[in-house]
Amino acid sequence: ASDLELKLPATIGTAGQVLQNSSTAGTLEFANTGKILQVVEGTYSTEVDSTSSSWVDTGLSQAITPLKTGSNILVLVFQQIYCYRHDDGQGFALKILQDSTTRFNPAHTYEHYFSSDTAELSVRQRFCLSTLDPHGVSAGTSTTYKIQMHLHQTSESGNIKAQQGGASSMMTLMEVA
Repeated sequence: ASDLELKLPATIGTAGQVLQNSSTAGTLEFANTGKILQVVEGTYSTEVDSTSSSWVDTGLSQAITPLKTGSNILVLVFQQIYCYRHDDGQGFALKILQDSTTRFNPAHTYEHYFSSDTAELSVRQRFCLSTLDPHGVSAGTSTTYKIQMHLHQTSESGNIKAQQGGASSMMTLMEVA
């Protein structure tokens, strides 16, 4: 509704910095943004077996303690899954959680369905999931990301295994300023 006056910083910024609003109204400051502050990675290779249609942990999880308040966390997952059913038609879902809150979008889960003309069918592969968690985290407070799996058909020997036979799954977390 009226003209605004912005106060520029008295110093010169460095390469890669941007101007942002400061905590003082009408004052701008230089800030570092879009940089990877840290990377943590973990693997898990213990088999987890389920015949349930409820969500269960795959065992793959990784904690990160952010260095800067308000950072985003980029989550990259390579989850090994084996799924079986002694009948046509099977499916499962995977999801990423931050502590106990689902963080994978769209629709919060990765759905996978498969079918065959034979009486038995199975799928065994490493599935890739990723999400940028923009929910802002607090510096110095550890947060843990984990993967859960969900079997669609439990009848006819429906079964899902994570890390079947000791295969490795991996999670990489990157703190993005």
